[in-house]
Parts: sequence; structure tokens; C-alpha cells
Amino acid sequence: MSKIFIFQNHHGMTSDKVLTFSILLLVIFCIYFSLFAYRFVRDIKYIKSSEFNNISVIKQIDIRDRIFGWSVGMIMLGFVLWGSLTRIFAAF
Repeated sequence: MSKIFIFQNHHGMTSDKVLTFSILLLVIFCIYFSLFAYRFVRDIKYIKSSEFNNISVIKQIDIRDRIFGWSVGMIMLGFVLWGSLTRIFAAF
């Protein structure tokens, strides 16, 4: 059976399905990265504002924790970008 479908990976997916999934991952990357980057920049601007010093320490820690979360999320999305681009370039 594997001689009939020669363009498969070791999981049995054909190359067009892998390419379609890679393009889907690229679209997901674009959507989520733009959301994460917007929220990251928004929170950074809030830290730089003068009203940041007037809020409680608990809220300051919460905002800094969110910034850390957005940055970790963007780093993880970098792996999604890398995986999708390597599959797309491997298809051609």
C-alpha cells in the first residue's frame, strides 16, 4: 500500500494534507501573534505611564505577570511559525 501513495510521511498523511495543515498553522500564528503583540505593547505603555505608580502593588505585579505571559506566548508562537514554514518550504 505504501508503494501506491509514495508521498506520505511516517504518519500516513499525504503532502497536500501536511501543506494544508501548515498553512492553517500559519494563519493561526498571524492571528494570535497580532493579539499577543497588541496586548504586550498595551501593558508596556501602561507601565511607562504615570498612573502605574498610583495603583496597588498587587495590580502592578499582575500587570508585570501578564507581560511575562504575553512574551512567553509570543516565543511559543515562534515555534509554530518555524514548524509551519519548514513544512511549507519542504513542500516546494
